[in-house]
Amino acid sequence: MSRRNKSIVWDYFSKDNDGTVQCTICNAIYKNCGNTSNLRSHLLQKHPTDVPDHYAGTSKRSKKKKFKTEVEDPSYDNHNVLSEILNEDYHYGTTPGIATQHKSKKWEEPNTDRIVFEKVSIPTGMKSIYWKHFGFPADGNGEILSKQKVICCLCSTQFSYAQNTTNIKKHLERKHPIQYKELHDRVGLPVDEPLVKRKKNKDEYQVVNVKPVIQEHYSICVQGDQGEQAIISIPQQIHHDAKKATKKSAISKSVEHLIFQFIVRDLESPSVINSAGFRHLMLSLSPKYDLPTEQTIIQELVPKMYDTLKNAMYNDINAINMTDNVFSLGLEHWEANDREYISYYINYLQNEENFATRLLHTFLLDPDSLHNTFHHQEMFNIVCSSWNIKTSNIKAVIISSDNTSLHQAVVNQEIPVIPCLDHTLSQICLKAFEKPAIKKLIRKSRVIISRIYNKNNFALEVTFPDPNSETEDDTLSTFLSLDNPYVWLSTLNMLEALNAARSKLNVLLEVGESHLNESMSEEEWAILARVVDIFNPIKVTITTLSEEKPARASLILPLYLQLVNYHLKITPHDDPISVKLKTDFVNFLTKKYASVDSFLQICTALDPRVKKLPYIEQHDVFGGPITQMLLAMGTPSTAVSETNNKVAEQEPKKTPSRRSGMEFLLGNVTSTPSPPVNTSLPSHAENIAHEISQYSRCTPASLNQCPLSWWRDESNRFSNVYPLALKYNCVPATSVASSKAMEMKARCTYLERRKLLSLNTQAVLNHLLFLHHNYTLQGDQI
Repeated sequence: MSRRNKSIVWDYFSKDNDGTVQCTICNAIYKNCGNTSNLRSHLLQKHPTDVPDHYAGTSKRSKKKKFKTEVEDPSYDNHNVLSEILNEDYHYGTTPGIATQHKSKKWEEPNTDRIVFEKVSIPTGMKSIYWKHFGFPADGNGEILSKQKVICCLCSTQFSYAQNTTNIKKHLERKHPIQYKELHDRVGLPVDEPLVKRKKNKDEYQVVNVKPVIQEHYSICVQGDQGEQAIISIPQQIHHDAKKATKKSAISKSVEHLIFQFIVRDLESPSVINSAGFRHLMLSLSPKYDLPTEQTIIQELVPKMYDTLKNAMYNDINAINMTDNVFSLGLEHWEANDREYISYYINYLQNEENFATRLLHTFLLDPDSLHNTFHHQEMFNIVCSSWNIKTSNIKAVIISSDNTSLHQAVVNQEIPVIPCLDHTLSQICLKAFEKPAIKKLIRKSRVIISRIYNKNNFALEVTFPDPNSETEDDTLSTFLSLDNPYVWLSTLNMLEALNAARSKLNVLLEVGESHLNESMSEEEWAILARVVDIFNPIKVTITTLSEEKPARASLILPLYLQLVNYHLKITPHDDPISVKLKTDFVNFLTKKYASVDSFLQICTALDPRVKKLPYIEQHDVFGGPITQMLLAMGTPSTAVSETNNKVAEQEPKKTPSRRSGMEFLLGNVTSTPSPPVNTSLPSHAENIAHEISQYSRCTPASLNQCPLSWWRDESNRFSNVYPLALKYNCVPATSVASSKAMEMKARCTYLERRKLLSLNTQAVLNHLLFLHHNYTLQGDQI
């Protein structure tokens, strides 16, 4: 027996032991399926110049290869193409003429080796159970490209469809035995039992529901040399169930919306749609659902939802602009992957009670204009103009940045600039951690914790007394774990846990006390304890702000004064390291908030919870700046005063009654002249003075009560002070919403995901951050 000729394909491919072949030109890897069809297609498509001209040969497929080559040639005439397909000369004419001439010819679609597709359309009208894992290739809109090819949804393998399920059954049985067994178990058939249709007797009838048949056509337009055209219409009958299609469409939209919510709420990158684990999860939950591509999410779903939410926010801001209410802006300067960004936030009151914080835009900063004041001023104006925000309605801007150019750009707008309290405290702590003694201490702490993990392979829970509790029974518990170097609060928690677990370390590390002291000396343990004590008030401050939703600027001054005058006050027992830390903390805080002290005084005075602060009484905030602003605002209740005057004018005048005889005789003797009564209404200045006097003397509100709720309940009593209080209570203490900025675990997760998201384009980053901050806050309302 003569040996079969070796294909020329193997001159460009090499076989591996694992059943795969590799292209020697581009190193592409394919499965060795026993034939060279896919390898030939790879050479023709990817390396046409490397294949010799005689490669087409004279085999039985030479006509098809010739057809493919000629169709791709733009100079090839369409007339020759159709003649090649029909194997005879083609004459142009009208459509009836074409139909008459070729009525016996059956149209056959060219059988190419592989087809490029974006989705897999699983047919719903097929009765075989195997179609659950197979479908036809389709484009991005779900339109079927060809019914001569079948795609496996599990491994994307392509093979010809011969109007039966033999090949797909064999493929599923050989390549995916688990799914094959699951299908058979579901219908109650043994795995080795073939699915043979039972023959019907002559007298046996079967009643079936006839599905509606839709007649669809594929049309081909052919143009001749003289400009004449002919259209060939090929009919095709497709069974379609309208109810199932509608139900599937509704399910697809629902699943698509859930995937979108998952990406937005968790701030995931759209590329998660391509991960094997996610696709396996979605295939298990909804096998018939076609997952959207990454480009569909980026180019369709995200921009559509972004525009919808942006229009709704624009209408809210525009409605507030038409009233006398004000805004405050927040600017967050952050870094990720060696690039710097600025996010603009807006804070305003909804219905004079609900405080809202929304993200407006995120800019990528150009390194060349990073310290250009004019550039930052242009960006500020762009944000205000695009959202129709009047700069006269901006009460203050909260900045979390050390960029002096950005700070000066806002100052040039004649708007008060408030340093973000969270950012300020973070700067203090991170700079303290960079001091040589503390930096060395942190490094050794990480080494000890890593050794504990390597020996025990579990997280140790540590319990220690609460330093802020008055009783010894209250305790705190945390896990001894490594920190996130970019979140100072996690570093402080690591030091606290290590200090509390010191007595257990020799047992956990299985070493003696002397060996433990080699890792960290007694002096270093003492420094660690003092550092934890000094940083504890700052940690409590951050915790207090995170519990306030939102944390208002009225709390900055009380917390700042409490830290400076009490918690960070130097005592005679402090060692040099403690004195240095406290001095640096006090100087940094004083420098940051000295320029906005008067603005913070007004914010604090208009907060009914902390208005009794001695610092406020010393500076006479009520009798000075607040009274002057109220007089400049004018009377807010002019309409009410006019109504009262009209009511007084409408009251009937009383006619004098007839005097009695006793009054006539003795009236002049017994009566004494009464002092004149002042019937005029009090002036506006008198009303303001009276309200301020009452407000300053009334009992402060509870620290757990919302100041906006208190002002709403007392709005009739303090009608003049109420509008001013609303304006100053819309200014937060942080540039970002306190719940997102200060909760340690949430902060660590948010920073990591935002860093990964910044690897995408600027438009994708801006859209997803916008939706994450704003869509998540509104829940499922959109």
